[in-house]
Amino acid sequence: MARSRTVHDGERTRDALIDAAAELFAEHGVDAVSVRSINKAAGVAPAAVHYHFGSRDGLLQAVLVRDGDAVLRRVAELARVLAARPTVPTARELVLCVARPYLELLQREPVRGRHWLRVVAQLTLSDDERLERTASEASALLLAQVRRRFGDGSDPVLRWALAVTTLVQMLGGPLAHDDDQVEALLNFVCGGLEAADRRRGRVAVVGD
Repeated sequence: MARSRTVHDGERTRDALIDAAAELFAEHGVDAVSVRSINKAAGVAPAAVHYHFGSRDGLLQAVLVRDGDAVLRRVAELARVLAARPTVPTARELVLCVARPYLELLQREPVRGRHWLRVVAQLTLSDDERLERTASEASALLLAQVRRRFGDGSDPVLRWALAVTTLVQMLGGPLAHDDDQVEALLNFVCGGLEAADRRRGRVAVVGD
């Protein structure tokens, strides 16, 4: 019985630390938050972060993985559907591969999901390698469909990365509560990808 209480206490402490870290990282920036402030916000012992996660980066990975695993599994599922179709995916279908899992998370966990998105947006914007540690096959599956639609080379990948960064940043804000604004955001991101693709097509024709 005592062992069961100890395990449950440890799980509660871990959850409290992840919750506190996600909120502080989202509000102040990942690298501006100290381990001491996380322990204090979680209401736990000063050594709790290091005991449960080893370091602040270990805790950051736990923040990313807690909701990120489900999001990435959903992205992979949607990308596989596109891969199985004989037709080339549209820009909107590609964007929805990312947007739908994010919006589903926000529906399940409005506050926690927004914190997670804001942390991901920070790391995406700075091209932080710590975000890559949580990547799974979802990234490769989706990128294969992006290249199928927009072609190989660094330019399509760069444009796609910019589109996803914009999407993540905006969904992490208050507009995710407004269906009309979400639709406007999707149209904006898709329009940018399609316009760049049209320009690429014109350059190719001229080059030929």
